[in-house]
Amino acid sequence: MSERNGFRNDLFFSRTNDFLNIYLPSQAVRSACTVKTYLDGLTVFRRYVTDTRKISMKKFRFSDCTHDFLLDFMAHLRDRGCKESTCNNRLAAVKSYLWYAADGDVSLQSIALGASRVPFMKETKSVRETIPDEACAAMLAAPNLQKKNGLRDMTIMVLLYDSAMRVSELLGLTLSSLYLDAPIPYVRIHGKGDKERIITKYADQVRKEYPEMPKRPGPHMLRRTRATGLYQDGVELELVSRILGYSSTQTTRIYATPSMEMMQEAMGGSICGMPEEEPLWTDNEDELARLCGLR
Repeated sequence: MSERNGFRNDLFFSRTNDFLNIYLPSQAVRSACTVKTYLDGLTVFRRYVTDTRKISMKKFRFSDCTHDFLLDFMAHLRDRGCKESTCNNRLAAVKSYLWYAADGDVSLQSIALGASRVPFMKETKSVRETIPDEACAAMLAAPNLQKKNGLRDMTIMVLLYDSAMRVSELLGLTLSSLYLDAPIPYVRIHGKGDKERIITKYADQVRKEYPEMPKRPGPHMLRRTRATGLYQDGVELELVSRILGYSSTQTTRIYATPSMEMMQEAMGGSICGMPEEEPLWTDNEDELARLCGLR
């Protein structure tokens, strides 16, 4: 039987290194934050296999990753106090990895299909805060333009609000991103990120007059406020989705109904062939994890 990274191809972790370090960043062009999410999910699963179930990575096969095994994994996460969203992210990483492996090996299709039928946990819906219109306008106008950083701060906040861009997208802007001489001037935005910084300085300035101002109005709340406002002003959901850079209106529905949680990004992938390597067997589970691109 052929081997990959020192593992027989029927072993579950034989393709994790390729999945995390080749497919996701280079072929699927996923962001570093997204790759880290998959890495964390598969690492947690690896530790459940080796530390909780006491099964060596050298023995745990794809066929051992059954529907019941994954149900037990989810129960284990809940017993550890993980939130439903965290449990679902871990399960999603395993499911996506299995479909990646199955795309390159038809014999694994039934295993991936079985895993796909493991239900995600029902997550508690939460209200997504937005900034009331008058409070938002007051905050945007709060910077003192006579001071050194006032114009900069106002420009940042107005750009975040008017474009509904993410912080990482703002940080990625260059002069070539600006098309100010076009018949209709516009900004070309690239990328996606998950960091959120707080803009509290000007919110605190106007909170006394506008007590409804949220306590932690971050950049993403400005994005959410703008999107919700566009929808409430009659802009079609499809157009709001396009403005926000989403490929589906499903995710954008959170702005149409603020209490809905953002839908999980679809996962999938295909496998590319990698040259066979000589076995690199070791009895150290942490070393085996490293060879598989895990922690």
